[in-house]
Amino acid sequence: MELVFYRHWWLLSLKGAALIILGILAFIYPLSLVIGLALYIGLVLALMGVLTIVAAFANREKSQWGWILAVGLFDVVLGAVLVVFPLQSVMAFAILTGFWAIFTGMLQIVAFFSVRKAHSATWGFMLLTGVLAIVLGMFLIWSPLSGAVAVTYLLGVEALLIGIMSLVYSFRLRKIASPAPGEGPFQLSH
Repeated sequence: MELVFYRHWWLLSLKGAALIILGILAFIYPLSLVIGLALYIGLVLALMGVLTIVAAFANREKSQWGWILAVGLFDVVLGAVLVVFPLQSVMAFAILTGFWAIFTGMLQIVAFFSVRKAHSATWGFMLLTGVLAIVLGMFLIWSPLSGAVAVTYLLGVEALLIGIMSLVYSFRLRKIASPAPGEGPFQLSH
């Protein structure tokens, strides 16, 4: 596998450049990017649902075909909702994520009271993360659109970092792939 990367280092450069562009776009057009993501996921879900429905009808003689059909129909409906109402879907997802964050934050705080004496080194961190999760959850519920934009910014930072790392690594691979005569990773010594 490494030999493929050595020879085709430029593919990793393309990946890095694409991620850097995506990261920049996340900061310039955060709402458009998150809506585009909802549309993409909706289209993929709808397509998968159609394929699952076809598979269900192709296997009507099996006992589970009704369940497979139900899953396919659910995927098509969910995909259609994402495509028809992408902004509302993003906001609903942010609200659900907010409730999930509050729930897990509360569990974290309950766990804090259980382990604070046994694990004295980590109990403070556990309490802090529980409180922060609850605060994040309340923010997402009260302002789901701002929460979705904030998540887009985080994804943009991640895309930028991975893109930069990919570019740096690709240039290192390029240097290894075209060494000076008599040098290189695959030379045998006499």
